[in-house]
Amino acid sequence: MKRYGKSHKLLLAAWLLFCGCIVAGVFFAIELTAGPPYDPLLPILVGIAAIPFVWLLSSGWIDADLFRKALRRNTGEDGTLNP
Repeated sequence: MKRYGKSHKLLLAAWLLFCGCIVAGVFFAIELTAGPPYDPLLPILVGIAAIPFVWLLSSGWIDADLFRKALRRNTGEDGTLNP
């Protein structure tokens, strides 16, 4: 699967939507245990707001791995920079 292919984008969108729904569901369950009045708008907004944070957390390990590889390539055994 190509990283920026159509199937990868669909899989990423499905993953982000799933995580947003899970966050909204948990927030709605917490709201149900608090008692009436029940307002479904707030959990929906929290679920939508959680999507960018899930995206950052999901893609952050790729950037960290690339940085670690570049650092290893540009440093020597003793940790000093190669000329």
